[in-house]
Amino acid sequence: MKMIQSLVVAASVATMAACQTALQMKNYSRFTAAMESYTEDYTWEPIELTTDDDYVLTSFMITGKEEKSMKNPPVLIHHGEGQDAASWMTSLATDSKPKAKPFPLTLVDSGHTVYMMNSRGTEYSRKNTKLSADSKLFWDFSMDEMWKDIKANVGLVQAHLGY
Repeated sequence: MKMIQSLVVAASVATMAACQTALQMKNYSRFTAAMESYTEDYTWEPIELTTDDDYVLTSFMITGKEEKSMKNPPVLIHHGEGQDAASWMTSLATDSKPKAKPFPLTLVDSGHTVYMMNSRGTEYSRKNTKLSADSKLFWDFSMDEMWKDIKANVGLVQAHLGY
């Protein structure tokens, strides 16, 4: 009986993992596509966090599947203006040169857990606890206010890994 229960639990865990992967693909299709050729060696997960001024951001945590992926301090990567975390994963590929391994993954190979943030207004961070993304007030922020996004992400890393 215990063996059957163990098999049922294992099947449930596998089903939950498959559902989570399907959800990631649906909600984060560009990032999922960018990570697709690296899934054998790396894992990633979306993490939602809220800033002091109520913006709900989604960051991606990337780790390696080997133990070495957490031997060094975590790294927080911020995208450039008009970009997001998926941009880091696809920006090296061009028609004139072969696809190189994205920089965030080389950091994971060096033993770092990598957090890739997405600032307010990007594809992955268009929520607010009080405002709709359709609202003019949602978009009424300046580059100076985006430091709150960095502060919230630093808090996330501190909460996850104690750094």
